[in-house]
Amino acid sequence: TKNDLRKELSFSDNDFVIVHSGSLFENRGFEKFKVILKNFPSIKLVQLGGSIEDIIKLKTKLNSFKNIKFIEYQPKNIVVKYQLAADILLYLTSEKSPIYWCTSPNKIFEYMATNNPILAPKIGSIPEILNESNSYVFNIEDDSDLINKIRIIMNEDSKEITDKAFSEIVNSYSMSKRVEKIKKLLVN
Repeated sequence: TKNDLRKELSFSDNDFVIVHSGSLFENRGFEKFKVILKNFPSIKLVQLGGSIEDIIKLKTKLNSFKNIKFIEYQPKNIVVKYQLAADILLYLTSEKSPIYWCTSPNKIFEYMATNNPILAPKIGSIPEILNESNSYVFNIEDDSDLINKIRIIMNEDSKEITDKAFSEIVNSYSMSKRVEKIKKLLVN
């Protein structure tokens, strides 16, 4: 269960946990970590993944914050535990990324399968999958929008939104459904 995973990962019952899993490539919007950490000192932000070199760089930039935990690359079974134990799953990209306009990361689909709230910027190709009905999207240029979306998730029931994301992953975005769509594109 989620509670069992949280205990296994050393989160207390009172911890509010935001997890970002994935690499720490430059220009992906990681300056938003500082916005979150500064405005929500009681949350725990977990950065799961990234090379040791990239972790050290970001850790140095955020060294004044004690509510962030960096964990280097882990096997998939460990990553999934953190994703399932989270209160929010954070996806970041920015318009500075050369692929922001066409990216379709598997991470988004993994996040949708957890039944946890997803927080993501509303830019590029991301809104083709994540939108107000299945996640919490924010304006990447407006830190107050990011802060507001976190407050909403912390204070309101997200079940309808998380259920919608889960339903979409099962009914529209499974690998077999994606293959069907690709076949149709190739035939036409």
